[in-house]
Amino acid sequence: MNKKYIKYFITILFGVLVSFSVFNTRGLFQATSKAEIYMDLSDGFLLPGILILGFGLLLFVANCGVFDPLSYAFGSFKQAIKKKDKKDPLYPKTYFDYKQKYVDVKVPFLSLIIIGGVFLLLSFLFNYLFYLV
Repeated sequence: MNKKYIKYFITILFGVLVSFSVFNTRGLFQATSKAEIYMDLSDGFLLPGILILGFGLLLFVANCGVFDPLSYAFGSFKQAIKKKDKKDPLYPKTYFDYKQKYVDVKVPFLSLIIIGGVFLLLSFLFNYLFYLV
């Protein structure tokens, strides 16, 4: 299997496992009316949709560099409180050096946004069907 599809498979597997745990908790498999089934399906797809999409959006924001100042400040603080012989000599001295060192470090997030969006759309679909019944 291609490495590109492995992350999609793992994300979908996570979403399905979370959905089935919510289905089992809500009692979907013992539900009798259509309204109960649609409500349980909506709730079951909502949780993994929010988790996966939220994590994907958080990675998107992190890739834009929003958390870089905090990361540099925390790393500089750790370097400042270490003993002199245990300090990392390769840690950047300035924020500019830090940004230059990590300019190419990007985490892929598109698969999380797509799959989270699909789970969220399924939740909205079953919520709509719930209100039609």
